[in-house]
Amino acid sequence: MALLTLCRFIEFSGLLTLISVGIARIGRGCVARILVLLEMIFVPIAALFMNDTAVAISVPLGVALAKHIGIEIERIVALLAIDANVGSMLSPVGSPQNVIISTRFGIPLHVFVASMAIPTLALLALLVLYTYLLMPRRCVELPPPPPVALDRSLAIASIVCFAATLTLHLHHLSFLGLALAMSIPAILAKPRLYKLLDYELYAIFILMFLDFQTLSSILTPPPIDVAILAIALSQVVSNVPATLLLVDHAHSWLLFTVAVNLGGVPTAISSVANLVAMRLSGSKTLRFHLYTTIFFLAALPIAMAVAYAVHR
Repeated sequence: MALLTLCRFIEFSGLLTLISVGIARIGRGCVARILVLLEMIFVPIAALFMNDTAVAISVPLGVALAKHIGIEIERIVALLAIDANVGSMLSPVGSPQNVIISTRFGIPLHVFVASMAIPTLALLALLVLYTYLLMPRRCVELPPPPPVALDRSLAIASIVCFAATLTLHLHHLSFLGLALAMSIPAILAKPRLYKLLDYELYAIFILMFLDFQTLSSILTPPPIDVAILAIALSQVVSNVPATLLLVDHAHSWLLFTVAVNLGGVPTAISSVANLVAMRLSGSKTLRFHLYTTIFFLAALPIAMAVAYAVHR
């Protein structure tokens, strides 16, 4: 939650709006090209800093971009949420479920990345194709950039605290990172920032990360394939609780990892990244689900076929 809070402060500073204008210029007004550029930028961010952190930065950036260019917000938000879910598949620290699985099975970093590289690249290739099909391929004339008053002190303080929080997280001191993040408005004498934070989202985070491990221990082995069950269960309780419930019953860590990550794509509740994306953007639920579900249905047979091939 510390990184999410800091990402919100960076957004409030106006820095992301200025960056979105620069990205639009680099893409020369070609909407599909701009989106693919954004997707490739945030894949390593999702893999290294977790998918919810990636969308906390990419979605406000995408919303600012959509407003600047004049295109539907839901399309961009859905694509960026998919990108974060797919990109986070690559590493054992890309998402909470990957941390759980890699720890439970004792998978070394290099083995995890090497095994997940092909499924991840396959889905990224599909995402690029989907982006070109979904977004206008024409180039638009860029409007004048919106007037933005950059709050330099807030931007600098948030970026510095972001780096410090990452260091604290590596030393298992995440609670200090949250305390540091929440102190920024007080230090800068900007108490209004506290009112802009989404406390309901924080409450949902806490509920989603309740310990399901005890319940998992009393479950009998499921009668159907664990990977399929993980995808289905992710639509009900989100993919992190689904992982905690089913990880002890998984026979192949690779198939299970692909399943729970892909299971986080279709709906708002299926992953933390989707939930954050929708809350930050205010996207219309039906439109968001339409775009994410189409990708999920196309990706499911491809991802599982590639995963089975790599597994063998």
